[in-house]
Amino acid sequence: MSIKEFSRTVNEFASRGVPFLFMVDFEIEKPLVFPLAELPDHLLYDVQGRTNASAMQSSPSPIRLSKEPLAFSTYRRKFEEVRCGLVRGDSFLVNLTIKTPITTNLTLRQLFNVSKARYKLLFGNEFLVFSPETFVRIEEGKIWSYPMKGTIDAAVENAKEAILNDEKERAEHVTIVDLIRNDLSAVADDVVVTRFRYVDRLRTMDKDLFQVSSEICGSYQPIIIGILATFS
Repeated sequence: MSIKEFSRTVNEFASRGVPFLFMVDFEIEKPLVFPLAELPDHLLYDVQGRTNASAMQSSPSPIRLSKEPLAFSTYRRKFEEVRCGLVRGDSFLVNLTIKTPITTNLTLRQLFNVSKARYKLLFGNEFLVFSPETFVRIEEGKIWSYPMKGTIDAAVENAKEAILNDEKERAEHVTIVDLIRNDLSAVADDVVVTRFRYVDRLRTMDKDLFQVSSEICGSYQPIIIGILATFS
């Protein structure tokens, strides 16, 4: 589907009040959109318990999952390249991410089933997405966003205090909050940060994490919203 066809279809669904799900890749080269009533069988979603997935399939026990992280020396070179770019002023915020191969005894569908994430999306055997972050919530004339930035192992001594008092973590969080506040201001009025740097506990497969979030809210004019997923 071309981006023009995608945009035309999204606008058509919105004008007709048709609930839909759409996905846009980072390069905006493979956008897809489907009416919720006509989703293909290989596309499953779960949004805070609202799902089109059937009953859970059985999974192997125990679950095995191994990771092959990048060598520290290689990561350090990448990190220094980013740091130098920030010092030069090439950017004021960079998210350095690395592909990490994993090996597991689960299929993507089984991983979809066992994940406890708030938001999940499975696209056949191509990719699986799950996230704890509520990017946008719209209700009764209000629009909220909940940017997450700052993570620490909950087992670290005084973990909450450590991450909330970390100067680097605070600066990074302030930057993303400001970006999201500006984004909401493009579609909403009276945008304010209603909660700043609160801490949630998240459970992973092998440990608990503390995650720092903020809540940003504004008033908006009613619009039609689909379910958004982004993939690469």
